[in-house]
Amino acid sequence: MDMKQWISIDQTPFRKETASQLGNVTVTSSSSPYSVPEAVSSYDDKSAGVYILEVRYIGSEEPKEAIISNNLTFLVGKNSKRLFAIEVPYGAKPTGYESAVSVFTTAMQNVGRDSSAKIENYQIVNDVIAQIKDRLFVSSLKENQASQK
Repeated sequence: MDMKQWISIDQTPFRKETASQLGNVTVTSSSSPYSVPEAVSSYDDKSAGVYILEVRYIGSEEPKEAIISNNLTFLVGKNSKRLFAIEVPYGAKPTGYESAVSVFTTAMQNVGRDSSAKIENYQIVNDVIAQIKDRLFVSSLKENQASQK
C-alpha cells in the first residue's frame, strides 16, 4: 500500500446554514461539524487491487457497513451512515483528475439514493472532493501515467 497522506479540510465553507420561519421566529441551523470531513486521503492498495478514497471526521466511529454499488465498495458508519471510504477496483481506476472525480461523485450520488444513506454527508463529501481534486489522486495518477508510457 502506498503511504497514506491526509489533506486537511477547512470545514467552514461546508457548514451550510439554512433559515426557516416558524411562526414569528426565524430558526437558523447548519450542517453538523460531525458530518463534514476534517481530512481526506486517496491512495492505492496494491495488495487488494483497489484505489481508495478515505474520509476522516471528528469523533471516533469505525466504518462497519459495506455497500456494493456498480462494482465499487462504500464503507459507511454503522450508526451514522457517514461515508468513510470508497474502494474502486483497478479495472475501473480513473486515469485523470476529471474522470477520478467523476467516478467518485457518480458513485456517491447512486449510493446516496439509498434511504438509509446520510445524503447530506454524501453531498458535503462530494463538494469537498470537487474543491480539492487537484490535490487528490496525485501520486497514483502520476504513477499510472508513468507506467503507460
